[in-house]
Amino acid sequence: MPVRERPPRPYPAGRHADQQCAAFAPKPLLIVSDGEDWTKNVPEVEFPYLQKMYGLYGAEDNVENVHLASEGHDYGLSKRLAVYDFVRRRWSLDASRVYKDGRYDESATVVEPAVEMDVFGEERKLPEGTIMGSAALRAMIASFDGTVEK
Repeated sequence: MPVRERPPRPYPAGRHADQQCAAFAPKPLLIVSDGEDWTKNVPEVEFPYLQKMYGLYGAEDNVENVHLASEGHDYGLSKRLAVYDFVRRRWSLDASRVYKDGRYDESATVVEPAVEMDVFGEERKLPEGTIMGSAALRAMIASFDGTVEK
């Protein structure tokens, strides 16, 4: 579908998630969407577009959408289960250690404290010389002379 025929984007300006996902074709792709954020229209807008893009490769079955219309933006159990199932099926994984009696067992999963997951630590101290903001980025690009420090 040519860009001019694509339905209008229902998500924040500057995001082009449909095009980013289409660039992934024909590799397997799962889109988990919900009814309370910018993904609420995925089943009617982005997903049909992606099916057409994947169809250009004869791979329309490689793109899937699990839509949880009554849920909001999170990575809760229902969304994790959809991802687990997709990964297990698509890559023919042996999930016997975590998939028992028709369900996934997350009891051995360690959830790290949020501070441990923050790349910049509890103080959120950015590295020295970090470029902050678009004006600073533009200035850095304008001053670039082609020399790369080692």
